[in-house]
Amino acid sequence: MKTTANVVEADSLKRIFGLPTLVIYGVGDILGAGIYAVIGKIAGLSGTLVWASFSVAMIVAAFTALSYAELGSRFPQSGGVACFVHRAFRINWLSVLVGWLMFCTCLVSMATLSKSFAGYLNAFAPAIPAWLIVLVLFSILALINFRGMKESSALNIVCTFIEVTGLLIVILVAVLFLGGDGAANPAAIPNEQAIGWTAVVQGAALAFYAFIGFEDIVNVAEEVKNPERNVPRAILMALAIAGVIYIIVAWLALQVLNPSELAGSEAPLLDVVQCFV
Repeated sequence: MKTTANVVEADSLKRIFGLPTLVIYGVGDILGAGIYAVIGKIAGLSGTLVWASFSVAMIVAAFTALSYAELGSRFPQSGGVACFVHRAFRINWLSVLVGWLMFCTCLVSMATLSKSFAGYLNAFAPAIPAWLIVLVLFSILALINFRGMKESSALNIVCTFIEVTGLLIVILVAVLFLGGDGAANPAAIPNEQAIGWTAVVQGAALAFYAFIGFEDIVNVAEEVKNPERNVPRAILMALAIAGVIYIIVAWLALQVLNPSELAGSEAPLLDVVQCFV
């Protein structure tokens, strides 16, 4: 006869995430392809103040992250925001609705990121149609997700390493460009009157998208070791790491290319690197 402890253990998820792997998971979710996809569009709005837009977006995201950190430590369950809503209101249809809304935001996010991924890959292989790239990408991701969280976590670590490496290359290239014959672009502000706090806030509204991802940490709370302690720490650490990288990359990119060049590019950070090559 099974004991209660054995039943609970059998029905529970495997706790595979420690704090370091959870932070990597969070950084990977936040970085994603967000900055690769939106930095050009933000440059079209806030000009050379792209870094300020990212700073404002980071501050706004921090308030939401603090809420998630608090709730994640109190209710470390895999339902995430749907679980929080159910705990607060005890209304089944409302928590289901919130869960579906979060699912829809994931679809929109993945659609945006997959299009950005196709744009960067087309820069190297223009003969491959974008729809085929997206189809293959989602097929691979679906297969790995069906395999389990352990495989998904391993892939996430690899993808995070690739994403961070790409951004570090952009930083290195921009620093070398500025330290060599390059200089801050004198034509960096195509329309000086359009650059102000209004433009910065408009850019921040778009930059906020690049910070989405920290909320996914609470969704794996039941697969985290000591979630009451590690979930809130991972949320704040991941947001801080991603935010610092964003601000540095945004500032350096505008020292190499002007906002109009970034805004008109399908692969803006790749264009930054190619300026040095």
